[in-house]
Amino acid sequence: MGIGKIMKDAATRLFRKPSTIGYPLKPERVEVPDSYRGAIDFDPKLCVGCMLCVRFCPSGAITVADKRRIAFDLARCIYCGQCAEVCPRKAIKLTKEFELIYESIESFKQQ
Repeated sequence: MGIGKIMKDAATRLFRKPSTIGYPLKPERVEVPDSYRGAIDFDPKLCVGCMLCVRFCPSGAITVADKRRIAFDLARCIYCGQCAEVCPRKAIKLTKEFELIYESIESFKQQ
């Protein structure tokens, strides 16, 4: 590719409307698709302690905390959705939340 062709391409792109948005600096938010798998939402009241989520979690992010209570390690989670699929009571759901910021590694662990 010659320098003339590069300069012509650069000049045409210089005056185009940007194809990206100014997120997070501007308050615009990206619409996430319906099939997006974001943060885990766990309702312990619905959980019956069947441990299917622990068995089917491919990354080992779900463990038994104590007396059939489960704990999530979101630092290990790959957000595959297997836990939500196998839960018979639908105690685990994947939300559309994608802004997952934690200050310490211990904050990733949820019960």
